[in-house]
Amino acid sequence: MNSLLEEAGGAIARLRQARPLVHCLTNPVTAALVAGAVLALGGLPVMATAPREIVELLPSVRAVVINLGILDRRRARTAVWLAAAAGARGIPVVLDPVGAATLTTRRKLARRLLQARQVAVLRGNAAEIAALAGAGEVPAVGVDTLGEVPGLEGHAASLSLRSGATVVATGSRDLVTDGSRVALVDNGHPMLARVSGLGCALSGLTACLRAVENDCFTAAVAGAVVAGLAGQHAAGNSPGPGTVVPAFLDALYRVEPIDIMTGGKVSCRTFRST
Repeated sequence: MNSLLEEAGGAIARLRQARPLVHCLTNPVTAALVAGAVLALGGLPVMATAPREIVELLPSVRAVVINLGILDRRRARTAVWLAAAAGARGIPVVLDPVGAATLTTRRKLARRLLQARQVAVLRGNAAEIAALAGAGEVPAVGVDTLGEVPGLEGHAASLSLRSGATVVATGSRDLVTDGSRVALVDNGHPMLARVSGLGCALSGLTACLRAVENDCFTAAVAGAVVAGLAGQHAAGNSPGPGTVVPAFLDALYRVEPIDIMTGGKVSCRTFRST
């Protein structure tokens, strides 16, 4: 059995026992799905946006998600402050750079947080990751990736080494790297690309798992596998995108560590630059 999958399964078991509080500064489009996913897997979500409330919560928070969707000045200031406040307390931060492939303000903010080395895990789609790595023009429209991104593995590994963050690039095949290790995760279903918010939900799940797993790479792989397994089960039993979300939440609730160990489709190797 893949030892990485054993470790990922163990993280799921610890999550269910610990029930960590996860603060999600996310966008209003996907907030309900993120909260539902965190709760279904076993974490405890809180979605406060006012800094004075977040200050009260932080002593109990085990991980933080910062999502850059629907960004305005107030949310941007809160994101910068929260990343620094979490870092000062040693709370891991998962950054979701929604739209950073096409929107300059979001790309600049994401780079600012990464350059400050305040991010434990960066989780974005392939185009967002490539754009933040400085790849130039990428195949993206709005907040979505269109087609394959050439040289994605190298871009992700380079970004990880520069920022200190484990990088997760999601797509038809998810890629996870910490600059030295690379994991490719082949769980999932084509229909998932037609469901809004599942990437944001994965960021929340990754934060849950990082709360109980010190190795960011293992936590990120576990998140990709559990979301992929739940997604393929949900999509495989749904007639269309409209019924995927409730089935996805049900599948997260039912997933067990043994499902990760036996159903995860993961290949792992050392990164080699070309």
